[in-house]
Amino acid sequence: MRVSLNQADLNSALQIVQKAVSSRSILPILSGVLFDVGEDFIDLYTTDLEMSIKYRLPVKADSGGSVIVPARLLGDIVKNLPDARIDLRGDENHGSIDFTCGSSSFNIKVFSPEGFPQFPDMQKEVSISVSGKDLVESIRQVVRAVSKDETRPVLTGVLMIIEEGRLKMVATDSYRLSIREMEVERASADKIKFIVPARCLDEIARICVDDSVEVGLAKNQIYFNVGEIVLVSRLIEGQFPNYQQLLPNDCMLRVRFNKDNLLSSLKRVSLLAQNSALIKMKVAGNTAQIEAMTQDVGSANEEVAVEIIGEGMEIAFNAQFLIDGLSSIGEEEVFLELNSPLKPGLLRPTVDQDLIYLVMPVRVG
Repeated sequence: MRVSLNQADLNSALQIVQKAVSSRSILPILSGVLFDVGEDFIDLYTTDLEMSIKYRLPVKADSGGSVIVPARLLGDIVKNLPDARIDLRGDENHGSIDFTCGSSSFNIKVFSPEGFPQFPDMQKEVSISVSGKDLVESIRQVVRAVSKDETRPVLTGVLMIIEEGRLKMVATDSYRLSIREMEVERASADKIKFIVPARCLDEIARICVDDSVEVGLAKNQIYFNVGEIVLVSRLIEGQFPNYQQLLPNDCMLRVRFNKDNLLSSLKRVSLLAQNSALIKMKVAGNTAQIEAMTQDVGSANEEVAVEIIGEGMEIAFNAQFLIDGLSSIGEEEVFLELNSPLKPGLLRPTVDQDLIYLVMPVRVG
């Protein structure tokens, strides 16, 4: 195997494919990145058996071949090389590969590609096309509500529903719920539902740019094709909770806030909500009073100007949940819709009707 490529290109590719390298596998081969060199390309491929990433770089190769290089060591070496040409020379007979860049040279022991899992063969059952920019924005808005509790696997993922040209993404950790909808191309009229690991979507949000992204389904897997990058992940099996029953049909009190003003106030006041993370909100007239207190530490109180429709109310929330919800909204003005101190509050942009963020209140004794 003999190939040359630019350090910056290789470094960028490694930063992406390393996200699918297994760090705890009992199979040492999964700690590596597969280099598969063809006539005019080199494929970098990693997998942890749950998620797989392949990155294709165009190159001019003198000879092809395949080896598996320890991913972490390789990444550290390439990251610290100068931005110049790197020459790779693989010696399969001696189980090593030489890296040369300027005056630097390295010889690294490699694994044989035999036994390395093949990249999933995606026989597409369903395929849609989405805007990369819109997909990234939607992912970042909903993943905030994903659960970290591994004992309920379905809540560690995002429910995705494709129906009649629309893609809906839903996430919840039982204390809050985020829903985002967007238009897609080539979506069938039939309703399709599946649960995607949040970790997979996090990586897609890092990879995507403004270009179109192809999303496909096959059996129990989902794949994302982003230019020269293909990411494949297993889907999460199980029944997602019936989130629709949490959504109120109307509201008794609608409060209109300037998002930045409310967000800034919450961040300041929540500094004094150290143990319970609890903040109280009293809405009356044209102001919302936000309070927090920690025993033996102190208290904070701040007023925010609002517009209201309905009767005033006092309600308590987890401060960080409100901050996360507000941070996911891109508009200047937001609505907080309330029905009672014991029922969920609904945050939504005043204009964009495709985003909803629901947060459960905290009962105050």
